[in-house]
Amino acid sequence: MLKNICKFKVKEKKPNYNFELFYYAQAAKKERLLKNWTLDYVSHGLCSISYMSKFENHLIKPETRFLKELQKVYGVKFENKQLEKTQEMLDKVLTVFIHNDHDALYSMFQSIKHNNFNVPRSLILCFYYLLIKDDNSLIKEIKELDTIKDSMTNQEQILLLFIVMQHKLNNYDFLDMVYYLKCFDEVMLTSYEEKWMLAYIEMLYGYHINDISIILKHKKILFDEGNMFYPTSGKIKANLIFLEIISRNAFANVIKEVEVINANFFNDKFANDIFYLRCLILLNGFKYEEVVKEIIDKELMVEDRFLALIGYCAYKTRLDLAIQYFENYSTNFSYAKSGEIHKIFNGFISMLIKDPKNKNLEIREIMKFDIIPYNKTHKHVLYSKVYYDYFVNILRSESKYKDTVNFIMNY
Repeated sequence: MLKNICKFKVKEKKPNYNFELFYYAQAAKKERLLKNWTLDYVSHGLCSISYMSKFENHLIKPETRFLKELQKVYGVKFENKQLEKTQEMLDKVLTVFIHNDHDALYSMFQSIKHNNFNVPRSLILCFYYLLIKDDNSLIKEIKELDTIKDSMTNQEQILLLFIVMQHKLNNYDFLDMVYYLKCFDEVMLTSYEEKWMLAYIEMLYGYHINDISIILKHKKILFDEGNMFYPTSGKIKANLIFLEIISRNAFANVIKEVEVINANFFNDKFANDIFYLRCLILLNGFKYEEVVKEIIDKELMVEDRFLALIGYCAYKTRLDLAIQYFENYSTNFSYAKSGEIHKIFNGFISMLIKDPKNKNLEIREIMKFDIIPYNKTHKHVLYSKVYYDYFVNILRSESKYKDTVNFIMNY
């Protein structure tokens, strides 16, 4: 999503850095790019091209006269009050996002909507779009920020990486994820919010690729109760993920703790996220009928991910209620672009329901040439396991033991 992410490096955070001049340079460069002006055009009659380039890349401290003339060229005004307000918003944006407060995020955006520092404004707007799950608007903002990511401050670059990684995880897109995480290898995160956010993102990544070691690595920071984030939506979600993992082998030990988790303090979107994880835990206890009935009672079968759970239950149990609702709602279901992973799974499950004895050779071809390649870059904790179990069983049934071993090793 970010161009040349494999070569991107976060800037070192330097003490006593002149952020005022930095934001002036950043605002000026953004104005130039928006107007589609060249360095030659902007610098004509004002300074040399070399001087303008050095200014935009923060290599020189410009004279006051230069800044005044540049403001006239772009028709903007650099103000200290705007800078102070902008920095204040940037410092608190992660805390607000971690608390899942989209109203506060939107208010923050409105408070700096008309200032000249475009990058902080766009970053705050991106966090807002993440919470309300407006992918189209989010992608548009990210594309604009991508063009100037090298000229951002250390703090802004870190926030941009968090935004993109969270977006990729929301869409189960793991392509190049290792490069995004690698960007933090040599970065010294100073705020607790930044450390927590990185731990949370890595935990989600480890969860869906089924690497428990990554999850356990961050357990301490995620559940440190001596911090300002308890209880938050992120912490509740992280706790449920740990409980889901435990429930795979010790369902009876965790179900009571799951039942007392209350998501009523949060908005409907997050409450549904909590309910979704709860459903995954119930499935580990073979509570298929209970999951189907609860999804229907909440009328959530209109969401692709919950429809997929009904389909999975129908496939596992042949329950008439599950089959009926899955077939009725999956026919002509309209999927958003971000729902591609659910669309593929629902299509696969639909074929399995219609072919319980696995005689349809077309399913095997689709699995081999479409689903498995897609699953290499797009993983889901439940769907990936279903694909794995199905294909291994097919290979074993055909006595292709060498192919089975190779598949297991490379999956």
